[in-house]
Amino acid sequence: MRRLMRADLKRIAKRTSVIVIFVLMLILGCFTTIYDFTDSLVNGLKLVTAYMDSFAFSSFCFGLVILSRVYLDDFRAAITSGVIGRGISRGKYVVVKFLDSVVLFFCMHLFLTLVVYATGRGMGAQLTPDETRMFLLYFVTEVIGTAADITIAALFLFLTGRAALCVFVYTALYLIAPLVVYFAQMSSLDMKYHFTRYYVIGMLNNSFTVSMFGEDVKGALLFLLTALIYIGLPLFVSGAVFNKMEMEF
Repeated sequence: MRRLMRADLKRIAKRTSVIVIFVLMLILGCFTTIYDFTDSLVNGLKLVTAYMDSFAFSSFCFGLVILSRVYLDDFRAAITSGVIGRGISRGKYVVVKFLDSVVLFFCMHLFLTLVVYATGRGMGAQLTPDETRMFLLYFVTEVIGTAADITIAALFLFLTGRAALCVFVYTALYLIAPLVVYFAQMSSLDMKYHFTRYYVIGMLNNSFTVSMFGEDVKGALLFLLTALIYIGLPLFVSGAVFNKMEMEF
């Protein structure tokens, strides 16, 4: 299992598309930070804002390239059937692909975070303890959110074997779902039952807010609950449906 994961990561890290997207997003993060500091006001809150602006588009691109290279390439090139035919169980294969994704998007998010932070610090911004907390919590929020979107999209790939549907689901989760949630929050039903707070976006925002108010234990538990529901559950279902998928060897 570790050898398969190591081989996957080496293969993916050499792909030109991965390198290009990664470098472009780092450059974008650097320029976004510089742009947000173009006025005379340079402080920690500006740095946090620049950080959030940098992730607004970068997270989607990171997730899309990871989804394509970790999952879709294997299905298109029939690598999946070859790996399973050599003795790797389907359940382990699903777990390995998930761990590949975690390592890749965690590293991408981390490097982007360091670039934005270093750029902001180089321009004179300093973070207060509350701003540092906000900075770190936003990192956790983005990592869990990206992981959830990728895992749910991958579920549809394991369920149907259709790459186009997988990409559509990921794009819808990242671009369309937030708009749906935004307008749904204005409805009388949501004002009464608050059902949007149980979607991944609402749960992550709630976890972020609780943690910002200093309730670290409650915040951590809410982050963990969100991860279990929107990452753990789709991962489990992926393993179950993939075991029943018919494949040609």
